Amino acid sequence: YKEEEALGKKLHELIIPARDGAEFERKFIDFRMTGRGPVIGKTLELAGLRKDGTEIVTEVSISGVSIDSKWHAVCMFRDVSERKRAEQMLQLEYAVARCLDGADSTTEALRAVIRAICQTLNWECGRYLRVDDAAGVLRLVEYWSVPDSALQGFLAAAYAFTYAPGVGMSGKVWQSGQPLWIPDITKDARALTAIFKAESGMRGAFVFPVRAEGKTVGVFAFNSHEIREPDTHLLAAVQAIGSQVGGYLQRRLGEDA
Repeated sequence: YKEEEALGKKLHELIIPARDGAEFERKFIDFRMTGRGPVIGKTLELAGLRKDGTEIVTEVSISGVSIDSKWHAVCMFRDVSERKRAEQMLQLEYAVARCLDGADSTTEALRAVIRAICQTLNWECGRYLRVDDAAGVLRLVEYWSVPDSALQGFLAAAYAFTYAPGVGMSGKVWQSGQPLWIPDITKDARALTAIFKAESGMRGAFVFPVRAEGKTVGVFAFNSHEIREPDTHLLAAVQAIGSQVGGYLQRRLGEDA
């Protein structure tokens, strides 16, 4: 907010999400009477709102000061969303490493990785498509999803589809070796393949390559019912994750041989 927009307004009405507003107001009234409260003198992490309604993570320091026998709160809000997101991506990389180290088979490892990414980042389903060098196509080999009949139908049908280089999002990522994020697949021709013409209800989509020895050996594809804008931190993290998984698959291939 600009200074003139915020002056004279209650801070919590500008920054605190509506779901937390009543509780914040109640505690503030108690503080004005006593000068005490459970958060006074502490630094906390709380949900906050930008002017456009975007929810962020804030680090809040609150102290009390008495002026003319009246208690006033001094609140300092810092937007730490970028820092928290970077920490989350690092934790995800560690989680993927644990999935690979603890798996007894390639199937178990891939499913664990897909599940970890979906649950950490709120994607509703994920797939791993492996490069079939002999046929020159990508084939679905593993997936995970939240319980949803429409998604289960989509995933069951997906086994029948293959992708040639450059075809659909998965084929384009295979061909380019670069991740691809589409906020709304219903409005982007790059995602218009037969599999998405079915009534799956999907909107957001994200695909990134799995690489080993400088070559794309497969791709991970994730989908959501919600429109999802690109996440720069995730786009950076998947380079490491794709290499982690690619190295694991290469080692398992050597062990099996």
